[in-house]
Amino acid sequence: MDLQNIWLSFLLTSLGGLTTVIGGLIAISGRKPGGRLLSLSMGFAAGIMLFVSFTEMLAESREHFERALSGDLPVEGATFLAFFGGMILVTVASALLPEEAHSHVHIHECGGHHATSLYRTGLITAVAISLHNLPEGLATFSATTAGLSLGLPLIIAVTLHNIPIGLSIALPVYAATGKKRRAVLISLLSGFVTVIGAGIGVLLLGGGGNDLLMGALMGAVAGIMVVVALGELYPAAREHGSERSALYSLIAGMLFMAGAMLFLG
Repeated sequence: MDLQNIWLSFLLTSLGGLTTVIGGLIAISGRKPGGRLLSLSMGFAAGIMLFVSFTEMLAESREHFERALSGDLPVEGATFLAFFGGMILVTVASALLPEEAHSHVHIHECGGHHATSLYRTGLITAVAISLHNLPEGLATFSATTAGLSLGLPLIIAVTLHNIPIGLSIALPVYAATGKKRRAVLISLLSGFVTVIGAGIGVLLLGGGGNDLLMGALMGAVAGIMVVVALGELYPAAREHGSERSALYSLIAGMLFMAGAMLFLG
């Protein structure tokens, strides 16, 4: 494979992944965010994560398993096993995380409990998005090395959903701590995992990778994102806004991703 094409694909994939920092910069550009903005951003992010999980990640997982498995194991069973395995993994990990693990966080306008809850939500969202960005980086790199006409729409789609995702990561961190640099840094680090995924693609010289591993990884990440969206982001959106605004912003996030997918084909 052409070495120049490999490095161009790596650069474009990395730039698309790092656009989470744009959302982080938007989050700190104005006054410290109020409850309504927090509610809307987290509900919107939950909608994006749910839509991507059920329409893209699970479908990708199944496609990889179809290529990797013989007739001995049902493809659907392997996909569901990876999906629910990811859900169980993040549920157990979240249960082991102390509620007051970040009780030292300083907040100016809310009580300590709200600060801890917001900070925890921001960090868990960042971890979930990071896990999603690893296979996404590898998949985007692979598509781009196959041809720019295939890779560029995918990179644009990644950019379109990374900006609001970066916003939803940085906003609760900024609201809880009042620290702009920390909020932007965490949003940047979550996007940097895409660069790592693309780097793995470079090492594999074109990013085909192992279909069995990719199927398991994408299925598990879909399960993780569903739990984070429904267990962390949506409840936080309802807590800081109203039930109606949280629901509307969740639907808006889904519509946003559906529109992006339809527009980009």
